[in-house]
Amino acid sequence: MSAHLESAARFTSLVEPLFTKDGLLPCKNITIRKRGWHHDLFLSDGNIPLFPAPFNLMTANYLASHESLWEQAALRVTYYSPICGSAPVFGVPFRKAVNIALSKGQMRSKFYFPENIENGHHKTLLMQLDKTSDKRGELLQLQTWQYTPGTRHAHYLHALSHDFSTHACHLDGAVIEFSDEDLDLFLQKSRKVKGDRYEKFFRLDGMIEIEHMHNLARTFFMTEDLYNEAFEVSELGAPYA
Repeated sequence: MSAHLESAARFTSLVEPLFTKDGLLPCKNITIRKRGWHHDLFLSDGNIPLFPAPFNLMTANYLASHESLWEQAALRVTYYSPICGSAPVFGVPFRKAVNIALSKGQMRSKFYFPENIENGHHKTLLMQLDKTSDKRGELLQLQTWQYTPGTRHAHYLHALSHDFSTHACHLDGAVIEFSDEDLDLFLQKSRKVKGDRYEKFFRLDGMIEIEHMHNLARTFFMTEDLYNEAFEVSELGAPYA
């Protein structure tokens, strides 16, 4: 049996049984070994190397650098080192978009750069703020979809907080793949669509400082904010039910 097949077999038999229903591995089962700015990950027994799944490398590295976050987190991992990576892209500043949404109350908005268009589409941040409730009481729910032209997927961020001023109590990130029809509904008509595939990449539950929420959004969205460039805001009406 090749080394690759052996690693796959060990991962299937020893790691996958520990997954959550979302296919994530709770970080309490992961041992960290720091190497410069990077963190090597292993199953808690120290014998099985683990790698953050594509789209998750910078987020995993940030979580591994903050013990309080690591204890609350779960990650999508693989048994091989993904061959992927890209430089951060310029996009709508998440922090500014959140502040605008909070100032206006429950709303659904689209943020985009009118002068920046590729393949007929703008770089777009679709954001919805509404109210929900669970055993923690009444909460604000923030949902954000980020689309970069040239792809058929959007990065999705979901957060819950009592006020989004000091702490969030939940944060998760996923990637949603769209059909051509769904992509048009999402970008041109700003319709919320399920997409062809939804895959969660990380999740945290607990006390998450708001600064950490913003930093994790930047690692997952992989954007460099354009603070000095104007962007347009379109208010789209009441939140989706």
